[in-house]
Amino acid sequence: MENTTISLPESGKPLLTAVGYILRPLVRLLLAHGITCTVFCDMVRGIYIKVAEDEFKLEGKPQTDSRISLLTGIHRREVNRVRNEPEDKISLSRHASMSAQLLAIWSGDPEYVDEEGNPIPLPRLASKGGEKSFESLVQSISKDFRARVVLDEWL
Repeated sequence: MENTTISLPESGKPLLTAVGYILRPLVRLLLAHGITCTVFCDMVRGIYIKVAEDEFKLEGKPQTDSRISLLTGIHRREVNRVRNEPEDKISLSRHASMSAQLLAIWSGDPEYVDEEGNPIPLPRLASKGGEKSFESLVQSISKDFRARVVLDEWL
């Protein structure tokens, strides 16, 4: 498939530059609170769809998924999914940061807590006996991150 680029009208370039200036402190704030790019993008996608649906209607015509897709650049199937998904639906695996997921499992999963419900101390590396470790905890959530990288970030 050939790669094509869409050029912006000249009037859009200064607007995108201004949005970039606005986003930098916003992204800093989001990262400081453990909100990932995936979560932010999902939220923005939903807002694009909602604004197109509510504020860009054509008089006398129904607001279809195809029209919203055309306005927003979001695939029609994704528009349909977002429009039909309950607003309060949150999936931990899609929306929680890696750290939040690790902490939730470590502090709440019966395999990682002692008899009193406290998180068990974890060795950094997995042993040959299959003992629980920080490394195995990280790997249970994602194979994309090395445990050492996560640990260094926490420290």
